[in-house]
Parts: sequence; structure tokens; C-alpha cells
Amino acid sequence: MKWWRKGLYVATNILLLGMLAGCRQTKTSQTDSTNTQVNQTTTSSTKEKKAQLQNMNLKEIKAGNFQSLNGKWQEVAMNTNYHNQFGNIWIRPSGNTTIEIADSSIGTLGMKLEKEQLTYNEQQFPVTYQEQDGKLHVQAGEAVLWDIDFCPRNVPIMPDDPDFPLPKTIDPTHEHIMIRTSAGPSISVLERIDNQKDLDKIQNLENAGFPMNVSEIIDGDFSTIVGTWKNELGETIEITKDKMVFSDIAGGSQHAPGTVTAADLKVDIPKFNDEKGKPVLEPYIMGEYLPKYIQQLEVEQGQSYDRKWGFVSPASQAPLYIAFFPVGFVTVDGQTVKEEAITSFFTQSSINLDYAALHGEVYHRITK
Repeated sequence: MKWWRKGLYVATNILLLGMLAGCRQTKTSQTDSTNTQVNQTTTSSTKEKKAQLQNMNLKEIKAGNFQSLNGKWQEVAMNTNYHNQFGNIWIRPSGNTTIEIADSSIGTLGMKLEKEQLTYNEQQFPVTYQEQDGKLHVQAGEAVLWDIDFCPRNVPIMPDDPDFPLPKTIDPTHEHIMIRTSAGPSISVLERIDNQKDLDKIQNLENAGFPMNVSEIIDGDFSTIVGTWKNELGETIEITKDKMVFSDIAGGSQHAPGTVTAADLKVDIPKFNDEKGKPVLEPYIMGEYLPKYIQQLEVEQGQSYDRKWGFVSPASQAPLYIAFFPVGFVTVDGQTVKEEAITSFFTQSSINLDYAALHGEVYHRITK
């Protein structure tokens, strides 16, 4: 009898252990199944997030439905013409151009675009639509002309031109609305914001690919010329948005390092200073003495009243000229500049880019 009870006890324990193991396996399977479902849900959610990137619908826009444009847009570049012989140039966005999007209209720069009309200054103008090269072109206006391009992802806003490159702030993988109007800047480019990174890029526009902008430079903003510049003599200019540091600002045989600061537009040339940091005095005429140079720079202009091209520091013997030559600049002798350039030297003559080049004193940008 004892052996039977003992056998029954052992069998019961084995049965209980088996049941517990089965429970554990079932629970593990349920957990694995739950984890799999969570992973699948996460993967699905990620795919849905990627799919949530909105895409403009040109067919709907043409039909007067602007819902596919809903979201945030920011101005990433402007193009204008200062009518100073430089032609059209890309400049940094002003931040003033915004766009208001409703289901049946969009508005910007005092303009409202609907399916069949554009309203500006309380006047209505009929609109025409044309799809070409993957984008939708809208045109309207009479006295004030409006051209609006809706450009989907990976559709260039304009043909590629090596001589007229787009700023780096324009991301070709994003959607764009390009607006031309005779009522304001020639071109304003707005880009749809997909993430925080898109917002951040506008906060730091140094080295963003904008060409040399003389109007900004003479106003004390050196952002468009940031980088290292070098001439054939090995002299350099290190430029940040706030300062220009010349290894030789004087040119010729004088060889004198110097610095120009953007905040006050002043030049400092230690070699030509006295012990107090002020420019030394040099004999002029009839016993008169004048400073070797003037630290406060003046804006210098060329043959035309609106053709400002740099700075001048009056001096006792010869002025110091710091000149900037953007691509497209037409020199006095009729030559068109093909590569951005900077020159800096004391001279009694007018600035001559060919003369400076002959003496190896033209600086070109080598790094940004």
C-alpha cells in the first residue's frame, strides 16, 4: 500500500510540474505575441509617420482646392535686382514673407489666389494655369504682375545654371512655392517645413551659398563673403560675418596686416599706428601733417551714383581702397567679372581690377 501511495504522489507531482511548464509556455507565447504586435504596431506607426509627409496635389490646386498645401512654410531665399549693374542676385530671406492657406485660397504679400481669380489691392484679375516640367505655373495681373510656381518634391524651381547657382537653403527634396511679383522682391521662395531641422537651418545662414552681396557688405554684414580668400602672392583674408582679417591689407611693398570690423565699419592697421593705437601722422604739404589712414571707413562708389562697390579710408599720400567684385560686375573698362573677387591696397589711382590682377593682388575665395 505504501508503495502505491508513493507512486501516486510522484505521478501527481510530475503532472503538476507539467501543468506549470505549460502555463509558463503559454504565458511566454502570449508575451512574445504581444511583443510582436507592439513591434508591428511601432513599425506600422513609423511607416504611417513617413507617409504623413504631405505632398502638394497639382490637380487639386488647379481646381481651386488648396488643402494639400496645409502645414508650415518658411521663406528660404529671395532674388532681387538692385539695378546697380549686378543684375539679379540671390539674397538671404527677409523673414517678412509668410503665406496663409485656406481650403479654397492662399494669400501672401497682400495677394489672395483663388481658383479663377487673384485679388490684389481690392482688384480682381483672372488667372491662367499651366503644368510644365512637373510643376504648376499660375499667372495673373496687369499693372502689377504675379507669377506663382508650385513645385513638388524633387522638382527644381528653375533650370540648373552653373553661373547662377541656387542658394543651399533651397532643398531640392522639399516642396516649394516660388512667387514673382513686380510689387515687391523679384522672387520669393517658400519651402514646406517637414521637421525641426528645416526650421534650424534658417537660423544660421553663414556659408549658405548666397553670392557676394555688396549692399549687405557696406551695411556691415559680411555673411555672403565668409571664408578664406587668397591671392597669387599667398596673402589671405579670413572672413567671418563680423570681421575681416587681412594678412596684408596695404598691398604693394608696404605689407601691413589689418582688420575690418563689421559692427562699426572701422579698419585697424597696427603697423601704421602710434603707441596709443591711433594712425601715425605723416607730413603732407606746407608743414601740415595728416593721418596715415582714417580708421572710420567710408562707402565708396564707382562711375554711377548707385554703383557702390566697397570702402575707402582717406590717407595722407594715397587712400586705402577695399573693393568687392561680385560675379556679373562690369568694370570701368567694360570687363564682366566671372569669379568673385576682393582687392585691398593704398593707391592714388582708381581701382582697376586688371591692374590688381597683373600684380597678383586679387583675392578669390578658396574655402567657405
